[in-house]
Amino acid sequence: MRKKTICLLIITLIALSIFPLVPNTKAITGPTVALAPATYQVSQLQQTFTLSVTISNVQSLWSWTVEIAWDPTVLSLVGTPQTGGFLEQAGTAQFLATPAYKGATGAETINDVSYSTTGASGSGVLATIKFQVNAETSTSVQLGNITLESPNPSNPSYGTPITLAPPTSSTTTISFVSGAPVANPSSDQTVTEGATVTFDGSKSLPSGSITAYSWSFMYNGVNQTLKGENPTFTFNIPGIYVVTLVVTDSNGASQPVTVTITVNNTSKPVAVINIEGISKGQSVPAGQPITFNGTGSYELNNGTIAKYLWQVGGITVGTSATVTYNFTLPSSEKSATENVTLTVFDATNQNNTASTQLTIVPGSGQTSTPAPTTPTAASTPSPTSSTTANPTSTPSPDNTSQSGLPPDIVAITIIITMITLGGSTIWLRKRT
Repeated sequence: MRKKTICLLIITLIALSIFPLVPNTKAITGPTVALAPATYQVSQLQQTFTLSVTISNVQSLWSWTVEIAWDPTVLSLVGTPQTGGFLEQAGTAQFLATPAYKGATGAETINDVSYSTTGASGSGVLATIKFQVNAETSTSVQLGNITLESPNPSNPSYGTPITLAPPTSSTTTISFVSGAPVANPSSDQTVTEGATVTFDGSKSLPSGSITAYSWSFMYNGVNQTLKGENPTFTFNIPGIYVVTLVVTDSNGASQPVTVTITVNNTSKPVAVINIEGISKGQSVPAGQPITFNGTGSYELNNGTIAKYLWQVGGITVGTSATVTYNFTLPSSEKSATENVTLTVFDATNQNNTASTQLTIVPGSGQTSTPAPTTPTAASTPSPTSSTTANPTSTPSPDNTSQSGLPPDIVAITIIITMITLGGSTIWLRKRT
């Protein structure tokens, strides 16, 4: 009985080690793609509203594809979907929106592919879609069939799939509420720093008499609130500002609606390259890790550096403030010159490039192989050279010279001089 109990205990312990009682609660990490906002309220026929396709926590996004679907009897697409600019921050991209299938009126496929070899990272807006309300009923817009890809170094024409964190689809609920006002902050604006922007809420749709306009946004770390139909504000700091308008009338408050104000810098940022551990003019050993530091770069008007792009010989090697790189040297070369560039971007994508040239020499991590030497012919003795006879040399037994001839007929040649006449060499000899 005791042996049976011990066996059961051992089996139980083994089972618990394989199938623990506590479930695996490890969080699944990865980017998420969603429609924003999750809910939207409308109150008028012909009212228009805009939804955004957003992405969060992505690394090295090279291309993306989504499908948007809606009820065409309630909503209609206004114009075509527009890029949100997230992928374009990495460089030129090709944005395309087409019906999801032939003759489709309630589905659209949106795709964006970058020409960058590094892709875009972080969070932002992939695309915006504008709709018009055609029926007094609530409805929804769905987002699905999401695919994301990162660059594929071995084949630049194809990407490497990126795994999404759940959920892998998204829905925005459109609620039709009769009687509520509709805020309309007019169109986005792009200005230069120091410009005064006039906001326009006159296109908002009241259900009664509008009693208040409230504009809110973040500026230089401080929440700003403006009142009135056409308030003004002076933007002295470059950046992208999302301003939210809420209008209130006798029937209540509207849903918040946003407008984007892009303030461009009048001057470009300044790129600064520092090389850690290497003095100016010093050669760089091949095979030794070299750290390049761009944290000294700055924006003249207290702006921020939003992105760094490092390249060696035209090839991108990093997108952070610092990057470490190992140079190589062909075995047949004793030294080589490499060009290192840093391009910095501010919040409005203004950019500036700095570069430096480095001389690469063989190092402890990699040495170049010496070039093979070519054998040379034996040198001819100079006229002043002399040969000393070996005092211990012994005549051959047969009293002949080493040439095999008797001594009396051996020609002992003594080089007296060499004269070059007209390209010919004449040797003067004395016979004994």
